[in-house]
Amino acid sequence: MAFPFATSKVSSKGNWRPTRTLTIPPTTMKKKLPKLTSDAEAEAFIDNADLTEFDLSTMRELRFEFGPKTERINMRLPKPLLDAVKAQAARRQIPYQRFIRAVLEQAVARRERSK
Repeated sequence: MAFPFATSKVSSKGNWRPTRTLTIPPTTMKKKLPKLTSDAEAEAFIDNADLTEFDLSTMRELRFEFGPKTERINMRLPKPLLDAVKAQAARRQIPYQRFIRAVLEQAVARRERSK
């Protein structure tokens, strides 16, 4: 039984050979999300769009911080550790100080859950 989306080719010498190309039917292709420039535009899009038609694979979770940050800390870290922190933050595409705060919040929450 052949895979339904497999294709085959005939070489210039007339020999048949299977290929490993996967042809995806156009009905399974997802639309790209539009660029939205305001909250009002985004709300209107969410209210009217069928999100199952869109490719959401590039979406990532964001956490919004509404409360004021009133306290500040100063700490010294070894350069390799700070470089590793900055690299992790860059992979997540967030500022490294926000990454440090998120790691601290996760550690405290994990500790609270284990009590």
